[in-house]
Amino acid sequence: VFFDAEFPRVDRDAGSYAAIQEIRMFQALGCKVTFVPTNMAYLGRHTAYLQRLGVETIHTPFYPDITTFLRDRGSEFDLAYITRYGAARQVLGQLADFAPQARTVINVADLHFLRQIRDAMVAKDSTSLDMAMETRDTEISVLSGAELVLSYSAIEQAVITSHIAKGPKTGLLPWVIDPRPLKAPFGKRRDIAFLGGFSHTPNIAAVRFFADEVMPLLRVALPGIRFLVYGSAVPPEVETLASDDVIIKGYVKDVSEVFDSCRVFVAPLLSGAGMKGKVLDCIAAGIPSVLSPIAAEGIGLRDGFDTIIAVKPEEWVQGIMKLYNGEAAWNTMSKHLLELAANRFSFETGVANLREALAAIEFYLPGNAPALHATSARPIPPRYLPESVMGGKIVSALPSGRQQ
Repeated sequence: VFFDAEFPRVDRDAGSYAAIQEIRMFQALGCKVTFVPTNMAYLGRHTAYLQRLGVETIHTPFYPDITTFLRDRGSEFDLAYITRYGAARQVLGQLADFAPQARTVINVADLHFLRQIRDAMVAKDSTSLDMAMETRDTEISVLSGAELVLSYSAIEQAVITSHIAKGPKTGLLPWVIDPRPLKAPFGKRRDIAFLGGFSHTPNIAAVRFFADEVMPLLRVALPGIRFLVYGSAVPPEVETLASDDVIIKGYVKDVSEVFDSCRVFVAPLLSGAGMKGKVLDCIAAGIPSVLSPIAAEGIGLRDGFDTIIAVKPEEWVQGIMKLYNGEAAWNTMSKHLLELAANRFSFETGVANLREALAAIEFYLPGNAPALHATSARPIPPRYLPESVMGGKIVSALPSGRQQ
């Protein structure tokens, strides 16, 4: 049984995309999956999306709350998989009461307190730092109630282990991405692009930094280059950054609009935590990038090989110039990115890694069952029924884009 705050919205954020992949990996290991949102709200096409993948969905009016559901059905489940500590706070106690046999796994998604600490340090805000310390105590307390705590980043895994060394086991959670051929060669591309949902505050700070600190230098070094800003929920403080060469594009239904046309992708994140979905999308598309250390964190990218890491404005300009003007360097890096996506982040690798993570608590699954999982890493778009079913595997089209 999966628990999260709401049903995944795969065309809205990277976390939803990851949830779909994790469901599919459990299915591939032979599991029957039930999904329960803690808000119990039916979400139309998003709920139907899971149903078409063969997932049982729980929501109102059939069950009014989690307590009623677990009281009726809790004895059925072998494992409870909970995403984010907020959801875990709501369900761990009830699982102990109504499903004591179920093994408990928490996926942190990203460490909330680590992100808050970094935000406070960037803002130099002592009050926010104090609040982050309170979040840390609460989050670690909740995580300590699980048998296994999973994270996407080895860095975050180390932080978790340092705080709960005598508590639950920790492990790395695989992220699955699907490499796709380049739609346009170097010579038919232009501009630099950023993608990120602006309900996530680190994205706001990232765009402001780039527009205020990097673009003035870039205008001199590469006259005419444009900075294209994509993402949902654009706030006024980002809108005010618009100019002739800072183009606020806003929400994009399909991320291919971004990655099929830009020459260089940038992610100048100053804070944040966890794996960055925008960077993984960039890897899948084979688009060379310039990233901040935080944007590249936990993915295994190598500076100068798979990406260019920059901190100071001058370093950003140098990195962008190298890729924007150097076709040979651009093509080589693109090749390395697609190889990384195919090898490290494949669906098959993800299934093997998930099995290994669960083995830490001696939870073993038979594996490679003929489950309803797509041959591609990307799941079925809500608006489509499966195009064909062959050998127990759904063959599907690509989903809409996501903004975080």
